Amino acid sequence: MPTNNAAGPAAIAGYPIITVPLGFQPANTTLSPAEPTRAMGPNMPFGISFIGTAFSEFELITFAFAYEQATHTRLKVLAFPEAIPKTQLVDVVGK
Repeated sequence: MPTNNAAGPAAIAGYPIITVPLGFQPANTTLSPAEPTRAMGPNMPFGISFIGTAFSEFELITFAFAYEQATHTRLKVLAFPEAIPKTQLVDVVGK
């Protein structure tokens, strides 16, 4: 889907939609001012959305998962250190 507004028609129709990572802007991308439908910056992720028909959630999630597992796009750019949690759930749940 090309913009933030692309999910609107699916939402109005009541159709499920799921987005998975498609790629990242190049590291040398110039930071652009935020606009209502787009923004750009270095290593900014962008995705691809899969839209299904009513009650097709299982198939839609299956397709999205298969795509993500085949491409591993989310692993191509590492998160900056401040975005990585220092505390995990296992450290606080049940203690």
